[in-house]
Amino acid sequence: MKRVFLTAALVLLLFTGCATSKGNVYNVSLYKAVAPEDGVTYVVGHRNPDTDTVSTAIAYATLRSKLGFNTVAVIPGKLNKESQFVLDYFKVETPEILEDATGKNIILVDHADFQQAVPGMDKANIVEILDHHQPAGLSFENNLVYRSAPIGATATMLYNEFKVNHVSVDRKTAGLLAAAIMSDTNNLKKERTTEADRVYLAELCKKAGIQKPKKFFKMMKAEGRSLDGLTDEEILLTNYKEYEFSGHIVGIASVDNPDDDDTLWEFAERMDKALAAYASKTDAEHIFMKLDADGDEGQEDFTVFLYSGNGAEEVAKASFPAAQTVNGHIVCTPKLNRTNDVVPALKNTYEGMAK
Repeated sequence: MKRVFLTAALVLLLFTGCATSKGNVYNVSLYKAVAPEDGVTYVVGHRNPDTDTVSTAIAYATLRSKLGFNTVAVIPGKLNKESQFVLDYFKVETPEILEDATGKNIILVDHADFQQAVPGMDKANIVEILDHHQPAGLSFENNLVYRSAPIGATATMLYNEFKVNHVSVDRKTAGLLAAAIMSDTNNLKKERTTEADRVYLAELCKKAGIQKPKKFFKMMKAEGRSLDGLTDEEILLTNYKEYEFSGHIVGIASVDNPDDDDTLWEFAERMDKALAAYASKTDAEHIFMKLDADGDEGQEDFTVFLYSGNGAEEVAKASFPAAQTVNGHIVCTPKLNRTNDVVPALKNTYEGMAK
């Protein structure tokens, strides 16, 4: 992967500033500083897009367009069922797919990692990044605006951009952002959820006309958990990301068990085969999947941790030494979170292997 020198302008979230008729003067100055002299700038999220990455791309293109910048939202691939449900619900047209980023002006949202990006991203002109994950150690030769915050959803950061720039949010955009915050925070239940996520979600639901947020979230999740018509590989890729840990390319998928506990182990065996089959199509050395399941009444929810690849079992067991073995599978209780639990644990294991 090409590495170039870092000269990026690292910019924190701005909650105050002088306003003009066309937005916050400081922010607009930053947009202008990195804007290409001609041509369109594309906003795109990570591969195997989820609701946060899709909604944020569409909303950011809307914001920048209102501020006078030629900006278009695109998606990096086919939408999952939850994201498509959200766009259909708010009658928002599905953006076109960006197959190759080579030579294009790009704004990255919800990721800052070439491993998760559209092909050709290392040869693109990246002008801005808006993300809520840990930086992936990228370097760039050009100046860019980089916003990163430890917050529940990228959509929360973006709604703040509307506020800072004094740009109103229409019903459709509010709906997309509200759905994104719900999706990425599990309706405000995830550990990394912040007060900003809570306050902004309430504001966005009001603007979007979502009178019963819990009911709407259940509708989203029910649609997202539906696997009707999907192949096992498509199920695997519904929420799949690749990472680089100490030189190892690692794929991590996240799937909810679609049925009751009686079929969990049958479904786990299907996913074992899907991981093994997909391994031959990717550069990933190891592929893992966290298969989340609901516990019986009075019991905690749990994760069945699947793996594929030579040495993957040893890595999995070393990463989660307190896990139990049930029906030949690694079971972790309580349920694992990919960002907070799986990624740090695997990263530590691979770093230990490199020493």
